[in-house]
Amino acid sequence: MNKIDDSFRLADLENYKSRSEIYLLPHYGVPHPGVNLQAKNFAAQRGLYSIVLKAGIESVELVILALIMFICIRAVAQNYVVMGSSMHPNFESGQFLVVNRLAYSSIDASWLPDFIEFQYSFGEVEIGEVVVFPRGGANGYDLIKRVVATGGHTVQMIDGVLYLNGQILIEPQILMSGSDSWGPVPIPDGFVFVLGDNRSNSMDSRVFGPVPETDLVGRVDVRYWPMNSVSRIVHNLD
Repeated sequence: MNKIDDSFRLADLENYKSRSEIYLLPHYGVPHPGVNLQAKNFAAQRGLYSIVLKAGIESVELVILALIMFICIRAVAQNYVVMGSSMHPNFESGQFLVVNRLAYSSIDASWLPDFIEFQYSFGEVEIGEVVVFPRGGANGYDLIKRVVATGGHTVQMIDGVLYLNGQILIEPQILMSGSDSWGPVPIPDGFVFVLGDNRSNSMDSRVFGPVPETDLVGRVDVRYWPMNSVSRIVHNLD
């Protein structure tokens, strides 16, 4: 019985000795140089991946924000370049303008439930305002003209003098009125009659008739180029 116990003790001592020798080895508990280098490379790659991923996310967010801002700005305003001399002397060819797209827009929420439905109009077209509208179909171009009559009015020109509802329309901004005679022309509701400020050299409602208000891109509100011509646009005829 004692011999068996002694053999067990001997085996335990040998195991203990073996473990002790292992623990006393110089490299025990210290990473192998190759393992340490791999860990550093992995950490560096992971850090670089995080930086690239963060930069990519920020770039995507910036592009999305810029796109949203562009869409919002385009919904409110549109730039326009004057081409030709039909609006001379108030607008010169090559000038850059800002067109207010909301000037004549409206919100119709009548499709909503009765307790929240509403309608709102930002404004109506008025005589003397300078507007932009497309002509020539899908492949056509935009024109800039001045409104001289709206729906329900009658407009006429006699020897270059413009009459609105039988009364002379005072136009202090018009220096080149021409000398032709036409009319009277009744303007249907929902339409406007437009003329160029340079009456002797303008393709306008005298050629293509009244323009539907729904075709108007907007009202010209600001001239921003060239720098020496920067100004807000005067619309009234007073």
